Amino acid sequence: MTTIVVLDPHPILRLGLIQLLKENFEGTTVKADDYHRLTEQKKPAPCDLIVYTLGSENPPTNQLTLLSKTYTPRFILLLAEGQPNLPPGTCKTYPLVRGLICKNSTPEIIQASIRLVLAGGTCFPHYNQTESAESVLGENLACTSSWGTPAPTAMPSQLLHQEAQLLGLTIRQYEVLVLLGQGLPLKSIAKELDISVATAKSHTETLYQRLKVHNSNAAVYTAIARGATLGWGPTQ
Repeated sequence: MTTIVVLDPHPILRLGLIQLLKENFEGTTVKADDYHRLTEQKKPAPCDLIVYTLGSENPPTNQLTLLSKTYTPRFILLLAEGQPNLPPGTCKTYPLVRGLICKNSTPEIIQASIRLVLAGGTCFPHYNQTESAESVLGENLACTSSWGTPAPTAMPSQLLHQEAQLLGLTIRQYEVLVLLGQGLPLKSIAKELDISVATAKSHTETLYQRLKVHNSNAAVYTAIARGATLGWGPTQ
């Protein structure tokens, strides 16, 4: 069973986040600990994911070191009070940090980010993506997507059809979405699918319309939030 620990200094916001996770992550244990008493915890508490609101400390080295020792998590997702940004070198020093989003993000984006991180992916602002990818994959960046994750392997035909139907897309539109999620430009997508660039662009515009989004990042977030895996594997 997946265990998520929520750490936020504001009780009301913390309760709201816990409720959101309990309602949308079936079979997941969601816990909350006292944000201000981390140093008093003696025994490490293993968990799959920590959702942690960054404090005023910058860089957050002491916070991240304490989190890693206190909980021995698989992954850490950070919430930023203002503009989300991490100092250079943070992701390399703390490879467990797999995501950074604004605390005021919509519930859909928060859910999608958590699902993506639990699936082994990352979600960072554009300016932190390259460093986060390097911290997760080392030198092997050949198959790195714009999300900092390895490119998904070939999907079973049945799953491909199921997820395309789930999202209201044609098979070809779904294939384009998967490649967009890997960070490929239209020219590379066209080559991968053996179609023209104009056709790839047309599929992209249509899938944006059907998902009611305006860019590839939003398309991937929306797809993950609706339960699609895009080839990354199970999210729980």
